[in-house]
Amino acid sequence: MDKTLPVPKSNIQVIDLVRSLAILMVMAGHLTPTLPMPPAVFRWGWDHFQRTQIDGVFIFFIVSGFLITRIIDLDAGGILRPSWKNFYVRRVARIVPLFLLQICLGLLVIGLFSDGSRMFNYCFKLPDPGTATSFWVSLFTFSFNWADAVYAKAWNSIGDHWAIFWSLAVEEQFYLFYPLVLGLLGNLKNIVAFLITVVILSWSGVFLLRSAGFSVSLGVKIFIVSYGHIAVGALLYLLVKRYGKFLTDHPGFSFSILMTGFILLLPLFLTDWPIADYLRAPSIAIILLGGIHLPFFQSGPFHWLSAPGRYSYGNYLLHILVLFFIHAYLWNLNIILAFTVFVVVTTSVSAVSYRYFELPMNHWVRKRLA
Repeated sequence: MDKTLPVPKSNIQVIDLVRSLAILMVMAGHLTPTLPMPPAVFRWGWDHFQRTQIDGVFIFFIVSGFLITRIIDLDAGGILRPSWKNFYVRRVARIVPLFLLQICLGLLVIGLFSDGSRMFNYCFKLPDPGTATSFWVSLFTFSFNWADAVYAKAWNSIGDHWAIFWSLAVEEQFYLFYPLVLGLLGNLKNIVAFLITVVILSWSGVFLLRSAGFSVSLGVKIFIVSYGHIAVGALLYLLVKRYGKFLTDHPGFSFSILMTGFILLLPLFLTDWPIADYLRAPSIAIILLGGIHLPFFQSGPFHWLSAPGRYSYGNYLLHILVLFFIHAYLWNLNIILAFTVFVVVTTSVSAVSYRYFELPMNHWVRKRLA
């Protein structure tokens, strides 16, 4: 008898709460360079929070690995016989419409509002003339992260509206062969071994490259480490699948796991220890392992707090666009209030985008391709 059980199909609100934290970290990091720092009483806390933007992206990778593995497992063939076609129909329908809209909106803003100002360049600057081919080819082939590592100097910086596509490229590279690999591995033991191997190779990859005499930039380090975080998310799903019933039946133990994650997380966010780069996001995985099995997080009071996470894809792709158009208003506010307004406006725009563009396009694409 298979001891593993599929994770319920219902929405897991604690996942959205963690995604809310992740998108707030990213948005804080992108807002900070455009506004004066807050008063001294808030400066230390704000500075530590806004510096965690890359950790916010790592958290997204963990959640992505969890949710994508869950989607594959809940499909007809399950995790051992995944349908490559079904997976990619879903993936294209979810990712591509807003991805293409984001590119079109960026070009539209450049055509209408380009003025060479510092704020415009921060948001929308395209690569310097003569380097456009490498930029656009990498963007549409989801190899943007590696092109950025190779051509960053020739591009002479790009606006954050474009720069954020690196994380989308990392995800699509991981998922390109993911369903096929799962099917070839044949059993859960092999899948677990494969994912652990990805984590080990990813998180030791920078050391191995440097040992072989290769020069590794910060960007390349981040890209290599990112694959390991997606694999951690997939392993998290398998843990939930295997031990979910036990953890649900023992809420006290689940709460202990949750608190262990928080205890690990706090000093890692407040320090600059080199090891923290590898332990912050896994601490989030421990929090999720406990929190997923606590009904407390499914309660009403957390509904609004989880809103930025529910629309995190839209928030991630659209927040620079929103920042550009409301920045003049935000300048007149202290950075804490400005951040609050920034989050509320962006989440509202993303909710409208999801309801009236992303969801209809998702259904349309899946109908046409399936």
